Amino acid sequence: MEQLGNDIGITRASISNYENEQKKPSLDIVIRLADYFQVSIDYLVGRTDDPTFHRAKKD
Repeated sequence: MEQLGNDIGITRASISNYENEQKKPSLDIVIRLADYFQVSIDYLVGRTDDPTFHRAKKD
């Protein structure tokens, strides 16, 4: 937890609070976590079982 916190710029206590559902992370933190684990935000929050990040195609 300490290494993760250092890598994304939050405290170990914050990560513990998120894991124990004592606090909810801000959108900024959710984005950092998804980027860190290289998964989609939908996967991170349990909206899909597919961890793949799908980028929208630009025309």
